Amino acid sequence: MSVAIATVTLADRSRRRCFISGFLVFILVYFSFGNWVIDDWLLKGIWRMLLYWGFLGAMCLFLVLMAVFDALAAIGEERVKIGLTPPPQEKESSPE
Repeated sequence: MSVAIATVTLADRSRRRCFISGFLVFILVYFSFGNWVIDDWLLKGIWRMLLYWGFLGAMCLFLVLMAVFDALAAIGEERVKIGLTPPPQEKESSPE
């Protein structure tokens, strides 16, 4: 089920960009929360700070990877649209 949801989300450009925008807003809220709401709590332990920044870094890396994927997918979609490459063939399921 999760593979089907991921396939549908990644295949449609508007859904993909909506996901990227929402994830960016989440990262900004998480960053703001750590800077102004729980900053005193984070300063009390090095592991708390490392976990906070490690998770923030991982989310930012994932966002960059999604942006690169979106750019490459958009390039591929436009190449098919203007006729530079043939459209991908749908896999037909044949009973064997």
